[in-house]
Amino acid sequence: MSLVVGQKVMFGRPNGEKTEGIITKINGKSVKVKQTEARGGHPVGTLWTVGPSLVTPISGGTAPTTPATKPTVPAPADNRLWNLHAPRFSLPIDLVGKTFKAKGTEYQITGINPSRPKFPVDCIRTRDNREFKFTAQGVIDGLKAPTAPAPRVPLASGLNVGSPVNYQGYQWLPKVGPAPTTVTGVITAINHRDQTVEVFSSTDTRKYKTIGFSEVAPAREAKRDPKTIMADIACCHHMLEPEVLCADGERPRAEVRAMASHLNRALRVLFAEIGREVSASECYTL
Repeated sequence: MSLVVGQKVMFGRPNGEKTEGIITKINGKSVKVKQTEARGGHPVGTLWTVGPSLVTPISGGTAPTTPATKPTVPAPADNRLWNLHAPRFSLPIDLVGKTFKAKGTEYQITGINPSRPKFPVDCIRTRDNREFKFTAQGVIDGLKAPTAPAPRVPLASGLNVGSPVNYQGYQWLPKVGPAPTTVTGVITAINHRDQTVEVFSSTDTRKYKTIGFSEVAPAREAKRDPKTIMADIACCHHMLEPEVLCADGERPRAEVRAMASHLNRALRVLFAEIGREVSASECYTL
């Protein structure tokens, strides 16, 4: 079945109400139909997005000879409307037709709609001309995004999961509070794609954290003292206690799962570092 923009059709479910309409746009997996007769409480002119299988051409309906086309970038003259309303959203002028990137995808600015204060910017995705709406801040951030990827920083030679490392952390000092200091911890995970490592140390105010490759350095001692390792294990067991992990029911469930995953991963690395599994009861008797 061939559908084109401007074609008269009937749309609706097989066993439901059928309504006459005109196709206004054809997307990859859906069709936009403008209602031309009353349908329940919806007035004439209402736009519907329906699947192609729910659309049936009307016999004898007039159909244009030109097939549906993808949206195109407006003419530069549309910058007049943009320049009129852009200052209201703290946007630069003359941006219609310019491109920016959001989450690695390129978009092209096509216009502005001041009646949508939350998503005022109209854009199309350059790879398929699909229409999108953006916040003003999203466009500003996309225009500031670097066009070239940042240079990759290699992880220091010899560092793997379980390696002792030094990094910048904080320790709690009486009458002072958290003070910056160099912390010695252990690598519990490595993410080469994001160039980050996950580290754990019971002496840091944030016991586990994710930091960049450039922020860690090999510790002076190749092997940590067993007492230090046992202190880290005891800290993990304490943080995995239900009332601590859930913050007495105040911590969101997703955060609880993420925290438990980090701590259990750290425990496995610490067990391997000390050479055996250590139970929570053994830690409390030390």
